[in-house]
Amino acid sequence: MALQKLTQRVQKDWLKVNQLIDRYLYADMPLANQIAQYIKTNMGKRIRPLLVLLSANAFSCQSPLRVSYAASIELLHNASLLHDDVIDESELRRGKEAVHKRWNNKLSILMGDLLIARALQVLVNSNRSEQYKHSRMMSQFIAQAAGQVIEGEVMQLANIGNAHFTEASYLKMIEKKTAKLFAASAMMGPFLSQGTEENMKCMQAFGVSIGIAFQLIDDVLDYTGDEREIGKRVGQDLKEGKWTLPLIVAFKKGDKRQKECIQQALLSKNSKDVLAVQNVVEAVGAIEYTARLSFSYRDQALAMLDRVSQRIDKTGLEEFACFIVERSK
Repeated sequence: MALQKLTQRVQKDWLKVNQLIDRYLYADMPLANQIAQYIKTNMGKRIRPLLVLLSANAFSCQSPLRVSYAASIELLHNASLLHDDVIDESELRRGKEAVHKRWNNKLSILMGDLLIARALQVLVNSNRSEQYKHSRMMSQFIAQAAGQVIEGEVMQLANIGNAHFTEASYLKMIEKKTAKLFAASAMMGPFLSQGTEENMKCMQAFGVSIGIAFQLIDDVLDYTGDEREIGKRVGQDLKEGKWTLPLIVAFKKGDKRQKECIQQALLSKNSKDVLAVQNVVEAVGAIEYTARLSFSYRDQALAMLDRVSQRIDKTGLEEFACFIVERSK
C-alpha cells in the first residue's frame, strides 16, 4: 500500500492541511524562519494528520475543523521530535542533520516550543462562535495527548540501560509516547460528525492499537532497515541505550553469552558490538516476534472498526492500517 494512494483519498483536504502547516511554521524573525524552512523540507510522511483526514472521511465529516486539527496534530508531533533529538543526542532526523546539530540545543528546544504554541494557535484561530465548543475540546485533546507523549518520554529516559525493563512496561511506555497521538487523530471522525461516545472510544482504541503497531515496526526497522530509507543509522536506538522490544525479547531469550553481548554493546556503543547484538536479536527470533506482535495490534485495530455502530466507509482506514505495518521506512 503506497502512501500516495492514501493521500489521494483525501487530496483536497490534504493540500489544505499542508498549506496550513506551512503558514504556521514561520515567525517574524529571520533565524526562526531559516530553521522553519529546514524543518519544512524534512517533515516526513505526515501520517498523523492523514489519519485525522481518513477518519473524518470515513464518518462523512464536513466540519472545516478537521483541517485545523490535522495541522495542529502535525505541528505538535514535530515539536516533540525537536525536543527528542536534543534529549537523545541524535545526529540525524530522516537522513538529514538534526536541528540541534545544524544549529544548537537551545534553538532546537525553542523551535519545539514555538511549534507547540503554533499547534494551539491553529485551533484558536479556527474558532468561530458556532464551533467554539468543538474548538475548545480539541485544544483539550491536544493538551492531553502532549502530556501523554511527555510522560512516555520520561518513562523511556527512566529506563535507559535498565535490563529489567519488561515487555509489558515497554508497551505501556510506547502507548503513551507514540500511540496516544494516533488515538487523538483517529477519534476526530466521530467527534466532529456528532458521533456517539461509544464510536469515539472505538476509534481511540483503533488509534492506540495502530500507534503501537507503528512503533513496533519502527523497532524492527532499527535493526533491519536500510539506512537510506529509514533516515537514521541502523542500531541507533541501541547506541542511545534504549530498550526497544527486540532487545527486551533478545535479553529474555538469550543465553549467558548473548546477554553479555547485549550488556557490552549498551556500555561501549561501538559499531562492532552493535552489529553483534543485531546478530543476537536475529538469532533468538526477536525480530520475528516483534513483527508478529505488530501485525497482531494491526488486527486489533481493524477489529475496532467492526465495532463502530454506524455505517462508515472503512476502506481508507483499513488501507492505512496495512500501510503502517508493511512500510519499509
